[in-house]
This record gives sequence, structure tokens and C-alpha cells, in this order.
Amino acid sequence: MKKLTRPTKPVCLDSYRHGVNLFKEVTEIDRLEIWKKFDFMQMGFCAYCECTLTGKQIEHFKNKDKYKKDTFTWENLFGSCDDRNRCGHYKDSRKAKPYDISNILKPDVDDANDYLIFLTNGDVVVKKDLTVCQKLRATETIRVFNLDRNTSLVNRRKKSYLNIKDNIDALYGMLDDLDQDDWSSLLESEIDDLKRDKVEFQTAMEHAWRYNSAFL
Repeated sequence: MKKLTRPTKPVCLDSYRHGVNLFKEVTEIDRLEIWKKFDFMQMGFCAYCECTLTGKQIEHFKNKDKYKKDTFTWENLFGSCDDRNRCGHYKDSRKAKPYDISNILKPDVDDANDYLIFLTNGDVVVKKDLTVCQKLRATETIRVFNLDRNTSLVNRRKKSYLNIKDNIDALYGMLDDLDQDDWSSLLESEIDDLKRDKVEFQTAMEHAWRYNSAFL
């Protein structure tokens, strides 16, 4: 999960009203307009797990059945993967169990880098030295989106790391031989390349470069 910058609202959403329309009434043409905005915001990746969007759904951060007035609120919509065992589908299923939406990190508001650490073994854990409130939000976000117990997702993150492991090992192998400022410049250059190339699981790959840790 990475920090997203939300673009302007799709004009088509002005045509719908909660209490008058159901979300299933949104036309295919209007859905395409919404997805164009998602693609600009999310670069073709799931807003929650950062996988490449093949199967996908328009996801309501606040469940549309519980928060009907936000059914067509642009700030409540994200593009999510269509996997039933994580992200939007999992959040809205019984598997996630009860949660308070205020305890869930919202990608266009919160920066997951402040709360989570992705490890090179594919796992994700709560960052150390958080306040009680921050720790709760981090823990609940991982749990409610099932970001740590979905084997397929964990293995895909690990595989992505293995593709760049040799380069990371090479950089860390130079840590004792280079001036700290020079080494840090090389690290930031690699991370800049990562962001420019718009890779899958970008946050996890950035953490692999920054922390290079399988366990914390």
C-alpha cells in the first residue's frame, strides 16, 4: 500500500445520487471514465496490495451497504484487485470480522511507510516505535485487507524481491567501502528508478532496498 494522490472527480459521478441510484446502475461508459481516473492515480496497481490489476473491481473504502451516503462519493472509491482472499473483497466479507473503518489506513490520506514494514521474505509487519493508536491502525490494516496471511500475495512479493536481490546485495556489499553520503546517493538513485519504472509491489520493493531485512 503506497500513498496515492487523488485526481479530480470523474464528471460522470454527478449523474448518480445515493437513495435514488444503486451502484450497479453505473453504466459501462461511466465505469470506464472512473477507471481512467484510477489508472492515473494507481498506475494500474491495486490500491491496497499493489499487485498488477488484471481482475479488478471498483471498491468502496467505506462499505456501500453500511455507508450508503458515500456510495457515489469519489473520495470513497478505489480500484482494487478482484482476489476474494484479500483487499476489497476480503474487507467486506465475514472473513475480516468486525472492524472500525477509522482504524484502517486510507491510501489517499495515510502513508503506509509510516506504519508498515515489508520484509524480503514477503511478509509485512507493524513498524516499531508507534503510538498505541498508530499500532492499532497498522495491525488492523494488515488484518482487514489480509496483507500478511494470503500465501499467494506473500509469495508474489517475495518473488519480486528475488528478482532484484543480486542488485541489492551488491549495493550493501559496498556499504563499508564507500563514503556514507555516496552510498546513500546510490540507494536513493535505485529507489528513484523503482518509482519511475512503476513496478508491482513498489512499497515492498522500496523497503527491500532501504531495510534489506527478512526479519525485524
